[in-house]
Amino acid sequence: LKPMNCPGHFVMFDSKVRSYKELPMRFADFGVLHRNEASGALSGLTRVRRFQQDDAHLFVRPDQIKQEVKAGLEFLNFIYGLFGFDAAFALSTRPKKALGTKEIWDNAESQLKAALDESGKEWTLNPGDGAFYGPKIDIRLTDAMKRKHQCGTIQLDFNNPIRFNLQYRKEGDDEKGDDEDKAEFNGAIEKDEKGEVIWREGKLKNGFERPVVIHRAILGSVERFTAILTEHFAGKWPFWLSPRQVMVVPVNEKCNEYAAWVERQLVVKGFYAESDVSGRTLNKKVREAQLAQWNYICVVGAKEMETFAVNVRQRDVEAPLGVFSIQEFVAKLESEAMPCSQDVKVFEPFEGRLPEAAAAPSPAPAPVASAAAAPKAQSKAAAAPAGKAAAAKAESKGSKQGGGGDAGKKASPGAAPAEHAAIEEVLLKQPYVKGFVPSKADAELFQKLSSTKLPESPNLKRWYEHIVSFPPVQRSSWA
Repeated sequence: LKPMNCPGHFVMFDSKVRSYKELPMRFADFGVLHRNEASGALSGLTRVRRFQQDDAHLFVRPDQIKQEVKAGLEFLNFIYGLFGFDAAFALSTRPKKALGTKEIWDNAESQLKAALDESGKEWTLNPGDGAFYGPKIDIRLTDAMKRKHQCGTIQLDFNNPIRFNLQYRKEGDDEKGDDEDKAEFNGAIEKDEKGEVIWREGKLKNGFERPVVIHRAILGSVERFTAILTEHFAGKWPFWLSPRQVMVVPVNEKCNEYAAWVERQLVVKGFYAESDVSGRTLNKKVREAQLAQWNYICVVGAKEMETFAVNVRQRDVEAPLGVFSIQEFVAKLESEAMPCSQDVKVFEPFEGRLPEAAAAPSPAPAPVASAAAAPKAQSKAAAAPAGKAAAAKAESKGSKQGGGGDAGKKASPGAAPAEHAAIEEVLLKQPYVKGFVPSKADAELFQKLSSTKLPESPNLKRWYEHIVSFPPVQRSSWA
């Protein structure tokens, strides 16, 4: 059981010979920590004995301190801004019981003061409240009820690199040996109450320097931060963080299958969605979804089912937002999804240049299709009743073109086989072969296409890619 992540990260840094070129080196850890807090101090999620924290340790050269601290302050402001918190900064200085000399502490405090001044943020001094190994910047949050919480911190540490004998090869000494100086070394020592030496400073090798460690936490204890957020938002979580994002409400039983289909599409896209297909009235369903603080409520009826649309209502907005196509609604949700400090879908430029987009591959020539009598039987087995007319229409077109192998020879390059054309027309009106929920017909058609030629027609190709997302066990269970 470990009470903190610091020693583990120090051992990781010291696991091999480091060079100045590797710095700054950043380690982050969300591992589980244990602290035997007094039973009377335990309180809900705000004070627990087993917790996690977003702990990071930055190993830097002395000339990198200011830029790393400034970057840490910008990181803090970005994260807290997402939650709507106002942050106040305070510099905590040397406590009464502290490791290291006064000169080391004065140097560390002056570096933090310079970084705070250059950040442009207002800050206050908190004398004597620093950690035992170095000064720190405490960040206090103000929630919706004007209460202050201390969560994040940035701590500068000159002492632990000495205690753990951390060192890196300095610039200009890359090719030199690291043989120890034969001169006698009298480093610092630490004794216990009995006068026995419990720690002795390790010797710094020739051509090496000690790094500076920056301890950085943004959220602090994840459990404690969760408790603060729960009270701050009073249950009305922002969309990207909400456990209740979209509730789909059908107006009657005839639309239940379409509501389940909409729910499935949203879940596949990575959103948390549910559909209320109970026998309660429409007003009752909408009211209960509002009380449960769902971010969006999508009402679907016959008109929406016909046009693949949803009628959207937003939490705390009195008037409905109106009707959105399913594509438009997904695009709206994606714009409100998990925020990021930069676009992760594009490359960053290198020396002002970007990699060129790969040219689209030329379509492969379609094989000669065979228009035997089999397509008619296959269409009847796989298509819905609504697709029978479409199958007959496709068969009629094939006979007018000459039938048999001649029809396949006269087909334009890339044309789908006749059985594909029949299913293609069915999928223009519904998402699955036999309606708005997957069935055994979908599983059979998927199995057939997987063992032969993959579809090329747009609707059938979209259907195939969607069926692939289901686990094989689930596909085999479709009735």
